[in-house]
Amino acid sequence: MVYHIRLMCESQTTENTMTLSACAELKVSWDTAECPRGRQKKSYMRTIRSTRLGSFKCLVDSHLNEAGKRVFPQEFEALVPKGKSFSYDAIWDVTRMHFIEYKQRLEIQKEMPFAISTGSISNLYKEGLAYFRACHEAASAQLRDYYQKGLFVIQVDGTNEGGKYTHFQVRDSRTNHILIARKIPTENTADIEAILQDVERLYGPPAAVIADMSSAITAAVENVWNEQVSIFICQFHFLRDIGKDLLGDTHVKLQKSFATCQLTARLNSLRKSFVTNSIKYKKHEQDYLQGMAIIDWVLDYKSELNAEGYPFDLPWKKYFQRCDAAHDHIEKILQDKERVYGKKQTKILGGIQDQLGRITTHKAHRRRYNALKKEAETFAEIRALFQQDTTDSASPLSRDAQIKPQSQAENQEIQGDIQSMADSLKERAATMSTARAKRYKNAAKQLEKYKEKLSNSITIDDVVHLLPRTNNLCECAFRELKRQLRRTNGRKNLSQVLDTTPAEVMLLHNLSDPHYRAIVFQDKEIHEAFAQIPQSTVKTILDNMNSSTKRKVIDPCIRKGNFLALSEKYYLQPVA
Repeated sequence: MVYHIRLMCESQTTENTMTLSACAELKVSWDTAECPRGRQKKSYMRTIRSTRLGSFKCLVDSHLNEAGKRVFPQEFEALVPKGKSFSYDAIWDVTRMHFIEYKQRLEIQKEMPFAISTGSISNLYKEGLAYFRACHEAASAQLRDYYQKGLFVIQVDGTNEGGKYTHFQVRDSRTNHILIARKIPTENTADIEAILQDVERLYGPPAAVIADMSSAITAAVENVWNEQVSIFICQFHFLRDIGKDLLGDTHVKLQKSFATCQLTARLNSLRKSFVTNSIKYKKHEQDYLQGMAIIDWVLDYKSELNAEGYPFDLPWKKYFQRCDAAHDHIEKILQDKERVYGKKQTKILGGIQDQLGRITTHKAHRRRYNALKKEAETFAEIRALFQQDTTDSASPLSRDAQIKPQSQAENQEIQGDIQSMADSLKERAATMSTARAKRYKNAAKQLEKYKEKLSNSITIDDVVHLLPRTNNLCECAFRELKRQLRRTNGRKNLSQVLDTTPAEVMLLHNLSDPHYRAIVFQDKEIHEAFAQIPQSTVKTILDNMNSSTKRKVIDPCIRKGNFLALSEKYYLQPVA
């Protein structure tokens, strides 16, 4: 039937449209093989909008089956949902264009072969996500077999941009598949427990869980699986937290030093004068250009950062080091006895050195730098415990160790190293000031508390398996989602956007794996798989999806011009 519709559409269209002529008589009847003994036979005129067939009207036969349900020809039900005008392929194509190709609603509008409102586009991509989740859950038994064949380790995490809801996800570490994506009011233990119970119901219990240092997640894992499932701490989150505690306010104080002496503004002002003078004094143009190069090199301190973020990257420490190096560099040049003296060169270099000296020669600023340097060296020692070898220079968030065997001796060694570091921090604290000693003791306490969870290895049948050291998969997925939402919504602040975005959008990441597509969609087109999902299932998902995006009820009386007078009358009226 769909083939005949396509032929009729193509025979009565022009190059610019795929809309079947309104006067065309297209009737969808029962196939001979499925012609039923139905009751209350009726024919309905339907307008169908399909991205592959265009927009067309057709007369569709129907009848009541034995269960009293009105049914239509099977091929027609495979084309469009019951009671809807947009076909399954239109639903999927809108979802794909918005969430995978990052197109805004107006861009999608232009690409559709029929007229469609932006509101309809919003409804369609929500329906598409509901269908996708339904397909994903319908194949949970097959996915469970696939995950349980290997070591089933899950990563869990949530994100919130300051809105009412938290997007929470569960991923499989081996395949990088999103297992469950939900939107919950807060990242509390009860809601997380419900999600973990769904994980066990659909995919079976995991061998281990990798999470950040959230106490709610830890409690939820313990409540659902007791001690049967081990929970491991993401090394990135641990290092970030312990680094912030250990460094304290030393980095902020050094930042204040730069703000006090206004070094950046002064260097930029000096550079601007060099630009003017290089034009004015052509004879010394090269001297000014060399001076500008020194200033530019100092201000380019961020190029030494690794985009790891604080406390792994310390920009003000790098800034001070560049100032110090440039100051010494100029001093070396000026003190060189073999240098041919030039008044203009000396003045240029001296001007730069004077500005740099505001930060490098000031005792208080130097003292703040030395304090930060000492704490950064200690933090580097702790960080080195979690690097696999001396060549492992990747940032913690970028690490994603594959699941592989590890010896028992190696597992015990890292725990011993962590304990040794904790003991060392305690010894150092004994010779420090009260405030600094407190930071070192707290760091030692954290190392001892989490040393077993930081080893990130699990023993199964006397074989120690090395696990991913971070929940990097979740972090990167959330980062990608936020980039996508900024592209499609044009907003930097995502608090409201995330609240209205269905969590099911995360499931689309699984499409990058051909094994997942083969399991869930069984080599069918995605929109064809949508047609096999019961409408009741989709409705339930949509109801839950929309329940978290209710608008607050506002009394219309606030729009009245005399609202304040009405309010005054209410409060001043006698109490009954």
